[in-house]
Amino acid sequence: MARVNMSKSKILFIALSISIAVNLGIAGFIGSQWYRLSEIFPQQEGLTFDRQAAMATVGEAQRNQIHQIWMSYHPQLRQGLRNFREAKRKLAILLSAETVDSAAIKAAYAEMSTYRNDVEDKLYTVLLKTAETLPAKKRQEFFSNGFKKSRHHMQNMNMRQNMNMGTPSMPGMGNRSPMNGMNNIDDN
Repeated sequence: MARVNMSKSKILFIALSISIAVNLGIAGFIGSQWYRLSEIFPQQEGLTFDRQAAMATVGEAQRNQIHQIWMSYHPQLRQGLRNFREAKRKLAILLSAETVDSAAIKAAYAEMSTYRNDVEDKLYTVLLKTAETLPAKKRQEFFSNGFKKSRHHMQNMNMRQNMNMGTPSMPGMGNRSPMNGMNNIDDN
């Protein structure tokens, strides 16, 4: 039996090459799945609220009343969104750091989730108070226009149906969040 003489550095180089190839393969697979699923299931696309479209359905008096409700919560919503965005930036920095600090990432995610939930709770309160001010017929028209699904979302819904994937669902609000609808609350 012939003995193969390989230097230690050559063995380490081969092991390193195999390890890099495996890691690149795994990263490529995960990246392709993430990209593919993000096209099929766009994040937070379905429950955005278009306040301007909704406001177009009501008269001047109701518009003023609803505007007062929204403005009474505007500073809280604006600050909550600032907090959420900052927490999201912190999480992104931690996730992309050279070393993974699981405890810090978990804490940053919890903080971001808390801010997101606070904003969503305030938004829910605003929408509820708005609903309470409108008569049934106007309320239906107001919220129907405000929660209309975007063309992009409808295309993805059709793609899911064609793939027999159905509509994903979760208890409560579904798998969507009204956070994207808050993008029109600027930091002025």
